[in-house]
Amino acid sequence: MSSNDKKTPKPKSAASAAEKVKADAVKAANEVKTQVSNVAANTPVSGTAPTTGSVSNTTPTTGSVSNTPSVSAPKPAPKPDLKAATSASPSEVDPATARDEATKARILAHMNQDHKLSLKDYLYHYGGVTATAHIASVTLVDITSSSLVLNYSLESDHLNLRTLSIPIKPELASLSDAREVLVNMAKTAAGARGYSPFQIKEFKWVSGPDILVPAAVLWTVVGLWDPNLVYKNSKSPFVILVNLLLKAIGPLLPFDRDLIPQIAIMAMGEIKRRRKDIVKWTVIIHILESFFFMRPILNKYRVQNPTKLYWYLACMVEGFPSIKRISKLGKSLDNQ
Repeated sequence: MSSNDKKTPKPKSAASAAEKVKADAVKAANEVKTQVSNVAANTPVSGTAPTTGSVSNTTPTTGSVSNTPSVSAPKPAPKPDLKAATSASPSEVDPATARDEATKARILAHMNQDHKLSLKDYLYHYGGVTATAHIASVTLVDITSSSLVLNYSLESDHLNLRTLSIPIKPELASLSDAREVLVNMAKTAAGARGYSPFQIKEFKWVSGPDILVPAAVLWTVVGLWDPNLVYKNSKSPFVILVNLLLKAIGPLLPFDRDLIPQIAIMAMGEIKRRRKDIVKWTVIIHILESFFFMRPILNKYRVQNPTKLYWYLACMVEGFPSIKRISKLGKSLDNQ
């Protein structure tokens, strides 16, 4: 056999190399499956976040395995409940504080509604506002145990709102003591200005026996127009009044009561003759009473129109009874 007829055997190394490559591929695939299973076991369930600070392996991309750790972001801090922080429930409010706030609100409302004049007196006497300055508006905006806070404006500059704090001395132990202190301050401030801390706001009509005085004055005036209607008519209130008066003082007269009718007639005649002088002097006397007696009382109690006008007219007609009536009304206010 020739050398060309001999079969050349396949190299042994090629077959073994192919088998080795196949085995390595299977081994590598098994390792990849094992690693993927481990990563899946350590990955949290979808929809849940890892706890703060925990470390987890990221899911590997296809064909590769990643061991890069990832740290989950911390949860955001909850927003503060501003409504709950600013509004306390009634059970959480201090009873003493609530009581003081209610007392303060009551004082402010009362002073601003009923005692505007006293607030003005505070400004003039305690606040140093000059007496020639006319206050256009004043409001008590706050009161504490140690001070009063007032907002006010002047008529000369009514658009300029000013604030003034007036100290309370001695300081209040509590706001429940404010009434007595404010009244005393009002009396002191008003008295220093020549006024009463109280104001007369009403007109009282004449009543009782005092009504006889204006009746006599009016009928005397009517007598100027028709003397016979007043002095000779037996039904005239003026004639009836004179007769009643004479009968009342009859026991004191030094003559017989039977003479009273004649005396009444004589009196009527004399009054009729002097009626003009009687009316003239009545008017003069009542004008003087209005100026020297009624006017100071009206000023002291700061009576405003039209009530002031009613009192002046009453004094012109009545005279002294109206002065007595308004004086009694003023004293009743001062004794409150």
